[in-house]
Amino acid sequence: MTTEPSYTSGSTNSLYFCDLNVFTDGDYAYSDVSLSSSYEAAKTAYNRAVSAGSLASEATARIDGMSVGATNIIRESGQFPSELDKWALNGGTILEAVTEDSFSCIHAMGSIAQTSSIYRLEWNTEYVYHALVKFTTGGTMTTGSPLHYWFYKSNTLTTIGASNGAMTVSEYYVDSPGNTLIPSNAWCHLVIKLKTISKPSDYAYVLFRPFWYGTIVASGNDYWMRWIKLEKGNRPTDWMPAPEDVADDTAMALGTAEAAKSTAEAARADFRRVVRIDNDGLHVGDNQSTGEVLIDSESVNVVMNGSKYSRFAGNYVQFGNYQLRRTTDGGLAFKMTDI
Repeated sequence: MTTEPSYTSGSTNSLYFCDLNVFTDGDYAYSDVSLSSSYEAAKTAYNRAVSAGSLASEATARIDGMSVGATNIIRESGQFPSELDKWALNGGTILEAVTEDSFSCIHAMGSIAQTSSIYRLEWNTEYVYHALVKFTTGGTMTTGSPLHYWFYKSNTLTTIGASNGAMTVSEYYVDSPGNTLIPSNAWCHLVIKLKTISKPSDYAYVLFRPFWYGTIVASGNDYWMRWIKLEKGNRPTDWMPAPEDVADDTAMALGTAEAAKSTAEAARADFRRVVRIDNDGLHVGDNQSTGEVLIDSESVNVVMNGSKYSRFAGNYVQFGNYQLRRTTDGGLAFKMTDI
């Protein structure tokens, strides 16, 4: 009898065997040839382990090459205020904050830009510049249209101009890599991946300004921007407001809360001034000289100029010196008396 050999790692061979039966009369017989199940199981397990290792290495390589920033650099980039502060016409004819398809949007026609905004970026850094937009009439996306930009090498933080070789674009697409067709009357995601250059010796800063520009935004083609974002990394992530906008919104909310608190405190002070309790009873009114209502244990009194002017009691009413009283027999009696 020969022992079945074990599987050798990496081998692509298969093992077959048959049984030899020897009888007492010297005769013998062979069984049918069979494939060794244990040998094949070992080979399959080895190949699966190799495949899993390859997938793990590929996944690790992809993760190592992925960079995610998330933080939005652009201010006033979504959930737009009714009065736009950062965006301005740049040769366009329409610019307004509206609601489109139940979303807060900028509605525009023609070029618009954040004409007063300058954002400082980092040298030798990957960025993703992307936006969600809808055009009445679609077209073709290019590296600088309709999602336009200025990436500018500068020696001051207050001067910016058209792009001057401060970055290189590695990829751009509409909704998915490879597609550059912008649909009509449908929301689409425009993405530009880029990298700023290494810091040159003759420039101190790399600056950025966002635009919408190009043939597709020309007069006659309405478009709506739901949001826009510039973030570090090479993978676009969901929109979020810039941290500065969040801080402004928080400060505004706190200011509103403080104003509401002041109003409530003023109302409380007014209430205390108008309503007071002393030994005479409950006073309702500014003071006795201008008029107030005094509620004591017997009646409700109207006080004018420090004196009771009228009184409403359980069994009579009195105005000045005139009193109308209910008698014990159920009738009414009228008399003159001091209040």
